[in-house]
Amino acid sequence: MKTQEVTIRVFPETASALITALKGATKADQARLNFLMQIWAASMTETQSLDELMDSASDIAEANGFTIETLNSILNEK
Repeated sequence: MKTQEVTIRVFPETASALITALKGATKADQARLNFLMQIWAASMTETQSLDELMDSASDIAEANGFTIETLNSILNEK
């Protein structure tokens, strides 16, 4: 999948946490972060109920080729 770089201003603590999390991140870690950011962005741009947000998350996951098994695996990694 093609990616695009974005720049956002965050608190120093947030930047540090992201940098730490992404150092040596696996493809699965990167996919998990991308998925969570897509959900976050969708929740910020629309007024949705929890059910609608979950449906949007499901749609985003499906559009990115994630299956229930893949998502469970990614979300349950430690």
